[in-house]
Amino acid sequence: MATKFFQVTAVLAAICTILFVGWLFYLFHEEDYGPEPGTISFYLKLSSLVRNIPIIDAVSMPSYHGSIGDGPKPAESSVCYEAQSSKEVWIVANTGSYLHARGFALALTDPPPRMFQINGREPSHLTAYANEDGESVHLMLSRFPNEEDVEVCLTHFK
Repeated sequence: MATKFFQVTAVLAAICTILFVGWLFYLFHEEDYGPEPGTISFYLKLSSLVRNIPIIDAVSMPSYHGSIGDGPKPAESSVCYEAQSSKEVWIVANTGSYLHARGFALALTDPPPRMFQINGREPSHLTAYANEDGESVHLMLSRFPNEEDVEVCLTHFK
């Protein structure tokens, strides 16, 4: 009787293990992903720094993106959203405070050259932060020509 119980238990444990490993593979097999807030992928894949960033004066829903990185490319998590351009200084200051409180120091403040565009947008602000663990964060604000709103993108590289 006890032998039968252990055999059934071993079979059930093996099935559960296979299902769990399959679920983990499904969850983490994507190199690039765009999880929705509240999903398991959102909490397990994105860095807590990006998940918890204050979304300031947004006029659109934030979109999240991540990549596991491969080879020399580091893993990254990012959030982008549209905000009121009149709040640009407020957004940069509050994001800087949020990052400083989490151990990041200012590494680069440079107005980007007006010669390049990213997805048709002209960058108006670029700031880089770094911490002692070798992680970095880039904050970029950009806008379409002749538009009032600004796109805020924060990317955390691990």
